[in-house]
This record gives sequence, structure tokens and C-alpha cells, in this order.
Amino acid sequence: MFSKAGVLNRSLSFRLSFVGFILILLGTTSFAIQPSVTEALDQAEALFPQRHQPEQMVRLIELYVSLLEDQAALSGQQHAFILTRLSQLHYEQATLLGPDDEAYSSLIQQGFDHGLERLKLVLPFAALFESDYEAALQHIDDAAALLWFANNWGELLRLRLSAGFRDLPLLMSTYERCLALDESAWGGSCHNTLGAMLAIIPTAAGRDVEASKFHLDRAVELAPDYLMNHVVRAEILGFSHTLVGRINEVEDEEVVRMAEALVSQADIAPWPFWNRIAKRDMQQLVNQL
Repeated sequence: MFSKAGVLNRSLSFRLSFVGFILILLGTTSFAIQPSVTEALDQAEALFPQRHQPEQMVRLIELYVSLLEDQAALSGQQHAFILTRLSQLHYEQATLLGPDDEAYSSLIQQGFDHGLERLKLVLPFAALFESDYEAALQHIDDAAALLWFANNWGELLRLRLSAGFRDLPLLMSTYERCLALDESAWGGSCHNTLGAMLAIIPTAAGRDVEASKFHLDRAVELAPDYLMNHVVRAEILGFSHTLVGRINEVEDEEVVRMAEALVSQADIAPWPFWNRIAKRDMQQLVNQL
């Protein structure tokens, strides 16, 4: 015979077990629909080739920013990667919009801030950053992080010319460290940017036309399918410039025409974002003629 108490206890036990099972199931289901960091990064990388579309660029940046909201869930490598990507993407979004857009300087500043935050993840760099920047650089072994940080920094210096000349040597050292680590990083971009700088800056700040041409030629040699190398070379060798990098007057039309012929016929496939920008910028150079 079963007692009434025994039946009630077993009934209560069953109900509690059933409720517990439902809670576990719901918890498991809820967890399953939340993408893991790895899944979110995979989603972002799938969007990466489409960032030439403005709406996809915005979506991509938002996805990476959301990942930073829970830094405890990130490994050190993931954290560094996301900050470098955001430094790059803000610079690229600014480039996509152009310097006349009202959001341009804000995007460049955000790119700089993310880039510096990435570098400061390296504790010796963070400790030396303000007191001995040259020594701090020696503790960085990520060429991509240096490249995008430097690109944003250089544009900030151009926008704020008064601080530009003071910080130019530090910026140049950043590109030189990038080259020492990997001269082929992002299609030789450290070569083409340093080459452009060396041609435009005042003589007192280190202008060196021969060194400029070496870097521009080396970038083309390393990555001829990265069309920005041809465009930058054509702009620097084909025109004279003001101190803030604005085109002044034509110096070598043939250089520009040769680059135009190459860039107009080239495929965008190897570098879909930047080769599109290169074709746009090449047309603007031709219009200057």
C-alpha cells in the first residue's frame, strides 16, 4: 500500500525534476542562439570582402564593436585582432566617404584610438609610450597593427598641421618598424605611405626624394596587383604638392598616363576594397591633368 504522504512526495519530486529539466532545456536553447566569439568573428570575416558597400561597412564595424563589450570573453589574441580590425575599418570608412565628409575626422580619430589601444595591450610598449617612443616600438611585433595605427596617425597630423611637424619623426619611425617586421604587409603599404611622406614633407623635416622613389618602386615591386601602389606612385612622381599633401601642379604627365592605363585595365579581385578606391582615385588624378 502506498501512503498518501509518499504519493505526494513522489509527485512533488517529479514536478521539481520536470521544472528543472525545462529550465535546463531553456537555458541550453538560450545559450545555443547566442553566437560564440568565434562564430561572431566568422560572421565578421564573411562580411569583410563586402565592406566597399557603405551599409556593410557600418554593419561590420558595429559587429566588431559589440564584441568588445564583453572583453572577458575574448582571448588576448582575439582582443588584439579586433582592435587592429577596428583601426583599419575606421580608416577605410573615412577613405570611402572622403575628406569632405563631416564624419571624416571623427572616423580617423576612432581609428587612431583603437590602434593605440591595440599597441598598449603590449605592456612594455604601454610603459614606454610617453617617455621613449622609439624604445616602445621595439616591443611591437605586429606589422598590421603598426600600419593602421600609423595611417590614422598620419592623417590626424595632416588635419592638425601644428602638431604634425613635431610628431613626424615618430610617425616615420612607426612605418620603419613596420617595414622591419614585414615589408610586404598589406601589399607593401608601409613602403608606399613612407615614400609619399618623404616626398612631401619639408627638407628640414627630412624630405628625401631619392628615398621616396625607392619606397614607391619597392611597393610596386612587392605587390603589383595592389593598385594603390601605382596610384600613390603616380601622384607623388606626377605632381608637386603643398605641405598638407594637396596636389599643386603637374610635373610628369607621362607617369600619370602610364599608371592610368594599368589601373583602368586591372582586376579588383586581389584587393576588392582598395583596388576600387584606387580606380576612383586614379580617375581623380587624371582629372587633375
